[in-house]
Amino acid sequence: MWFTKRWQFMSNVKCDSKVPSDNENKIAWCAEGERREEEFIELMNRHTHLKVSLNPDKHKNKYAPDLIVSGYGLCDLKAVQTPFFLCGRSGFDPYFTITLNTKDIYRYREKYPGLTILFWVTWPEGIDGDGRYKPAPYKWAVYEIKMTTILEIIDTGLTPYHPYKNRQKFKTKPDMQAKGMDDHGNALGSYFIDVRWMEPVASSLTPPKLVLT
Repeated sequence: MWFTKRWQFMSNVKCDSKVPSDNENKIAWCAEGERREEEFIELMNRHTHLKVSLNPDKHKNKYAPDLIVSGYGLCDLKAVQTPFFLCGRSGFDPYFTITLNTKDIYRYREKYPGLTILFWVTWPEGIDGDGRYKPAPYKWAVYEIKMTTILEIIDTGLTPYHPYKNRQKFKTKPDMQAKGMDDHGNALGSYFIDVRWMEPVASSLTPPKLVLT
């Protein structure tokens, strides 16, 4: 059963998702992001009271906020599909922790500080962090948080910065580094965000049925 604060219904059908295997393949990840946006819009419109549509500005500016959501206005979507087990070293629970990268943080701070961020969390069943953690139950959830809140969490030092080691090996131009990215446009690191700091929009023990036409 999955639910929001206003409704609930049954579903037992899992949706399949193919995640790029190369973290440095920016083109593949951008294509995956577009596909996930389509899935999210279909799922939310089909299974919730919310009306979700693609932001029309995306057609002329790929960096514009992703969605328009009833009750929330302009929103950016972040799809999270695997726990970040290394956050356990910093005292964070991998099953309640997502990340937001430095590149996005810089862009939001400069252009969209009041934006709503939607985190769409789908934890695959049976992931165990190489035996260091107990298997994670399948989780499907959508959480919302204002970017102003995330910036306050970061600026007050409530969450640590995690650098991506593979992207620290090469010298980065100062202007790119200031924007949180390397010379190829990839983020240099991220910050941990606990979903329990957010407002739950919808959640489930099994994901709702996906039907794309």
